Amino acid sequence: MKLVTLVSILCLLSFNSFAGRGGRQHQRIQQGVNSGQLTHEEAQKLRQEQRDIRDDKQAAMADGNVTQEEKKQLNQERHEASKHIRHQKHDGQKRGHHGGKNGGQNQGGIVEENDMNIPVGSTTPSN
Repeated sequence: MKLVTLVSILCLLSFNSFAGRGGRQHQRIQQGVNSGQLTHEEAQKLRQEQRDIRDDKQAAMADGNVTQEEKKQLNQERHEASKHIRHQKHDGQKRGHHGGKNGGQNQGGIVEENDMNIPVGSTTPSN
């Protein structure tokens, strides 16, 4: 009984940094939403990816024994999720704002801009 408890505690401790990583990824997604770097659809997909990873983690912990292979798989999933967050935040799509001037807004609220920060379909820079 003591051994099972000790193993469970060690498993939880080994996932402490893993849980912190997930929290940081959630903060990055929220920051992207707040800044307009992520569209609503992008944020939804990234959050679903986080939920899927959480579910995989819970499944790995269900039997009380998380194998090295399971840890490796979960870390790979987190790494891929981190890359997805970075890509989506820096892909140039902007979340549209209601009201105001949004000359380059297309369906879905995405404002497209060219290299000179000029919305597509406009001839003047957006400020």
